[in-house]
Amino acid sequence: MGKKPNRRPNQICEICGIPFYTRPIHIRNGRGRFCSIKCATESRRNSWLKTCEYCGEEFQVTPATQDKCFCSIKCWGLQKTKKALLVRTCELCGKEFESPLSKVEVGCGKFCSRTCSDQAARTGRLATCAVCEKEFWITPAKEKKGEGKYCSHECLGRAKKGVNNHFWNGGISFELYGIEFDDNLRLVIRTRDEFKCRICGVSEGRKAHCVHHIDYNKQNNNSMNLITLCGSCHPRTNSNRAYWQNHFEKLLAEVIIIEKAK
Repeated sequence: MGKKPNRRPNQICEICGIPFYTRPIHIRNGRGRFCSIKCATESRRNSWLKTCEYCGEEFQVTPATQDKCFCSIKCWGLQKTKKALLVRTCELCGKEFESPLSKVEVGCGKFCSRTCSDQAARTGRLATCAVCEKEFWITPAKEKKGEGKYCSHECLGRAKKGVNNHFWNGGISFELYGIEFDDNLRLVIRTRDEFKCRICGVSEGRKAHCVHHIDYNKQNNNSMNLITLCGSCHPRTNSNRAYWQNHFEKLLAEVIIIEKAK
């Protein structure tokens, strides 16, 4: 095998200054000036380094971009914002803060944070709970509806308990049922009504339907005073009792007439 040619560096890169080897024929032809394709590409760009006016880092510019003063859009935006910042005082908490001039010109920049902005936008007033005397915020809409007397549902329930409830009927719901009102009687009534609610018509499932006293007298356990209702419809009969009593009496009367006709 022949002797390997000498590979000692014979040129210095015009861009990075690193010594490198190139063929003599390339040197004679005016080539071999750069150590790599990267350096050759940089030479064609005809670029130079410039210092960013905001962050101080160097960046490359070309003849087309030689007027650039910032290395990126981020630095440009930060420099513009920095020049246009105004010291303001929060209208709610009195804390000083910086706000861009562009926001101040359009009427913004009045509050130091979103929390202060939200609190300032709230409308209404402080009210005192009629039960626990705790202060709470009430809006004009609730005040217009006559609400806002209580700070929570718990206090509302305590205030509407017993004689203060508009459904109060002298405490008769605590009366005991008659001894005739047992499981057998309830089964007879549900069987007569075909195990269906007499208001919505839903059939009985795993849970048995309720048996309701039409005249709301728990001692009157006559079959004509009892009717089958589901768990959803039964509470509806606690209000407007005169209407429901009249409605159920007519309903049972029609049922009896149909049964006699059969």
